[in-house]
Amino acid sequence: MDLLPVEILTQICEYLCFHCQNPGVFPHADTTQVCDAKRALARLCRTSKAISAVAHPVLYHYYATGNLSIEELYSNGNYTRSLDRQHDFLTRFLHTIIVGRPELAPHVVSMQLVCQYGFVSYTGLQPILDDLVDHEGKTRRWDVSGPTSNVWVFKEVHTWLWKLAIRSCPRLQSLLICCENLAGPSDGIFPRGVRLPMLRTLGLHTGDYPIHFHDIGTLLHLGPNLEVFYLNGETGWLDGAAVSWSGDSPNLPKMRRMLISGPDSPDQVYHLLKSVPSLEYLELYWFPNTWFTITSVLLEPVRKTLKSLRYACLVRRPLGSRQPFWIQPSVESTDSRRTVAGTLRDFTALEELSIDCRALYRVGDQDEADRLVSLLPSSIRSLRISYLFRGLQSSLRQLVEVAPAKFPRLKHVEIGVAELTAPEHETSIAETESLGARFRASGIDFVWMADLFSANGRTLLPGAYVGSSLVPVPGST
Repeated sequence: MDLLPVEILTQICEYLCFHCQNPGVFPHADTTQVCDAKRALARLCRTSKAISAVAHPVLYHYYATGNLSIEELYSNGNYTRSLDRQHDFLTRFLHTIIVGRPELAPHVVSMQLVCQYGFVSYTGLQPILDDLVDHEGKTRRWDVSGPTSNVWVFKEVHTWLWKLAIRSCPRLQSLLICCENLAGPSDGIFPRGVRLPMLRTLGLHTGDYPIHFHDIGTLLHLGPNLEVFYLNGETGWLDGAAVSWSGDSPNLPKMRRMLISGPDSPDQVYHLLKSVPSLEYLELYWFPNTWFTITSVLLEPVRKTLKSLRYACLVRRPLGSRQPFWIQPSVESTDSRRTVAGTLRDFTALEELSIDCRALYRVGDQDEADRLVSLLPSSIRSLRISYLFRGLQSSLRQLVEVAPAKFPRLKHVEIGVAELTAPEHETSIAETESLGARFRASGIDFVWMADLFSANGRTLLPGAYVGSSLVPVPGST
């Protein structure tokens, strides 16, 4: 192989690199195929000096801890369980790019970190860790030779290591951080004062533990040139309802795409949107215990630029014979106090809208003929209604009648029916489906499909949670 041209060697190495083969996808180490390719590339590095000079930089294109695969269980409740955890080799990786081969650090352009300490083994790594500590000039030393039950020491060590990993890779272009098991609040878990000017894509999954709002601000300050941000939480991603940045507010003028799951309040979303004045694509998902209304005031910071808006409530699958919350009789009285989505007519750049049916109507509301035509801007091209739990024949009939004059760009309508609906709505839902013929006759595509419960916000993260059997968010891109 030493006689092969450098260009051919580079192509061979890039074929074995997950990052090179999957641009735009967060790297992982959760499948045998990916790990085998990484090992093959590592073996090439040991073949000869000439091949190593080509293969080593490609080998370090990305670092991934793996350990993201989960399974979703419903027998005793709606929850997830992690699959078998593997060593993440974070200590050895850092020792290489900081102490052993610092010239490799600029080649790391993509990284995936899981902030878990329970699966990490430091057996035999005490000398390497001590070497890293000395190199970084830290006076704090950790003894990791003890039992794995010393979780607080391991937590402190692992947190320091993955913060060091972020600081040590100045040319990162994509970064995914998964805080699956913090064992406490997030205060100070992200490196401060670090800037990664080449960072374009950033993802944060918070698991079941709260993330302080000001820590999200610290994270956003990492990438002044960010273009895409994924923020996903399982049960809400903020600690309490306070909204405040620590220091200067983030300013991300190049941000074009943001996907948010699990916010606790509209104020938190509003402050995030104020930081991204050029945002074009927004996906927003919440849980039943944190309902809030989408209004033009909430979206005002991105009114002139927003092209695509998708939002829905991620409802868990009912257990046993229980019904979804929206078709339980006891819900109607409390649901009446909730307001529905306001008009989006002033969003003149908006071309794509995916909206939860419950954002259009409360449980006891009547179907209003002008509900959709008063909501949509004339620029709309595609409309999706998720988790349909009742008929919308009046409002859809009005929409198809006025579409040629008021919505001439409308070319696609998609209805996602909730997998479980109340029997009294069966007739009106069937009548709604029958309107598809009128849309098609008008030259508008009409798609009718089922939306499954227990959609998981993890599926918003491209490439993450490979091998996990999770229900995708309805209508998500």
